[in-house]
Amino acid sequence: MSSLPVSIQEAIAFVQSKAPNFRAKLGVVASSALSEFSNLLTDSVTIHYHDIPGVVSGTIPGHGSRLVLGYLNGVPLVCLQGRLHRYEGASYRSMQILINLIKGLGAGSVIITNVSGSLRASVGAGELVVINDHINFSFDSPLMGKNDDSVGPRFVSMTNTYDMEMRRQLAGIAHEQGFYLHEGVYVGVGGPHFETPAEIRMFQMLGGDVIGMSTIPDVLFARHCGLKLAVLSLIVNLGAGMNPGVELSHEHTLEESAKAAARLTRLIVAYISRM
Repeated sequence: MSSLPVSIQEAIAFVQSKAPNFRAKLGVVASSALSEFSNLLTDSVTIHYHDIPGVVSGTIPGHGSRLVLGYLNGVPLVCLQGRLHRYEGASYRSMQILINLIKGLGAGSVIITNVSGSLRASVGAGELVVINDHINFSFDSPLMGKNDDSVGPRFVSMTNTYDMEMRRQLAGIAHEQGFYLHEGVYVGVGGPHFETPAEIRMFQMLGGDVIGMSTIPDVLFARHCGLKLAVLSLIVNLGAGMNPGVELSHEHTLEESAKAAARLTRLIVAYISRM
């Protein structure tokens, strides 16, 4: 750990002081769709983001700002209960520290969740999509600037970013649980405004299947520090213009994600139970 940047060293040391000898096997980035996920953990230790050196709390309703360490069916987990977003003014540094905490506490892989809009009319609200690739349309990268080789390489390959074996296992569990886990390409945009109908048509032509305002920074930081990863998107609406008469809003997003959260939770719990 001593070769890591001071900010990451301090964050890891602080968390370890609250949970000595804790070693994680998996990280979970829990979006608003999993607002109660950390309550499933036993023997848990909760640390608010703003108490971790170098990290700030989020400001978006429905997103907690807590790091929770604990056990689910005997598997030690690091749960980021709520994520930070660039559009709310959170720094990339805070996001990087949180993702690197997962790695620094021993985990080799992470499941990242989000709530998203669908670009496919056949995949509506309540469906789950495992992401197999992405298009970064935010025109930004959190990896720009001076690179620290102790964290990861200057130039990061994005081929096979979304681990095929994790995707295969998740799809198999979904089949056992009686539903189909779709696969698709995630389009990441900056937000916080929703996309226009014209933009949605463009993203469809570009090959996108799912669209959202988060996740890409988490994915890039996870890839940079060497974590295997899978991303699960819970669909809460069709893109702008695809469902005439429906006005998109954050309140609608929270309402629809709450309806389908149980399915997403069951999928992740079953995956963890088989580790």
